[in-house]
Amino acid sequence: MKDYFGIDGQPPVFGSSLFERRFRVPRSLFVRIYNDLKDRPFWKQRINATGQPQSHPIQKLVGAFRVLAYGECPDRGDEYVRLSQATIEVATKKLVEYLVDDLGPLYLRPPTDREVEGILTRNSARGLPGC
Repeated sequence: MKDYFGIDGQPPVFGSSLFERRFRVPRSLFVRIYNDLKDRPFWKQRINATGQPQSHPIQKLVGAFRVLAYGECPDRGDEYVRLSQATIEVATKKLVEYLVDDLGPLYLRPPTDREVEGILTRNSARGLPGC
């Protein structure tokens, strides 16, 4: 939290450019996604049977973003965000579902004819004509 978001009114340790390089999205988009997800059932922070708080929504979101941004294995996040492989796998799946279902209609679109032409030209130059 302190590194990327700041705590107790203090600015984050790392600035916006480093945040964007590490998470592959601007901080504003990350915060928007967090705000959209934090109250959904999986993402909410719950109390376990021993009365201890379970993982915070930001932990889950950071774990999922690391899998998507770096292509790292879900079991690697246990060292950084202290979550199990299973939790990070579910978080990644739920994040992708959110991105496709909720943000997809707003941001995803089929390519234009001009874009398709450019893709075909690049692929043909790479030795893959018609792909």
